[in-house]
Amino acid sequence: MAAPVAHIVLALLMLKGPFAEKDKEAFLAGTVFPDIRYIAGLSREETHKPNVTLEDIKKEPSSFKAGMYLHALVDKIWWDYMRDDVHKLQKENQRADIILKFFEGTLLRDRIDDFPAIEAALDKIWNEERAFGIPDEIIKGWHEFIKMCFSKKLPPVGKIAAFYAITLVQSRFVKLPSLIRKLAVEGLSRLPLTTLFGVRQFINKIKDDEALKQKILYFYDNFETILEKYAASC
Repeated sequence: MAAPVAHIVLALLMLKGPFAEKDKEAFLAGTVFPDIRYIAGLSREETHKPNVTLEDIKKEPSSFKAGMYLHALVDKIWWDYMRDDVHKLQKENQRADIILKFFEGTLLRDRIDDFPAIEAALDKIWNEERAFGIPDEIIKGWHEFIKMCFSKKLPPVGKIAAFYAITLVQSRFVKLPSLIRKLAVEGLSRLPLTTLFGVRQFINKIKDDEALKQKILYFYDNFETILEKYAASC
């Protein structure tokens, strides 16, 4: 499944096309919301609409929910596209799917052309988020983590460590006042050195895999065409 940066890149792309009438901030907030399940104790079924279609997104009156639906659709199409590669990589590292997500972010970050809209979307708590019964502190913590994913200063291994940290000890991390700075540091300290070394080595291997990088970039360069083909096949 795609990572936060990838979901934002595709949401911004679609906001310039078929979803231009959606409220941008609400749509962006919605498209990064579903994976809050990792720290909110929700099931995937609760935050990822099953069997979502392009028409579901177009017809959904709530821009926030439409963003959530796009997230679920992107996850489905991405998994169909990358499944074989992920399974192959998982023979070397069981968490290849997570590592690949954050590596994608480094490839795609510079494609983002509206950081103010992303900041605005994540600087507030939406009623649709509260409707899931998630405490405000958890939502704020998730928003800060998403913002951190866009940082150029923090390398992929730091973001992966932060991800592991908030999923393993969520109640402690979401209450930290300086979440962006401390997540990476404390997350790194909580992962065994062998794990960190393995993650770093694996990232370097992916970086050197030109065919894999080109396949990833093809997906995002041609997403609208891939989406049209997927919609036609449903």
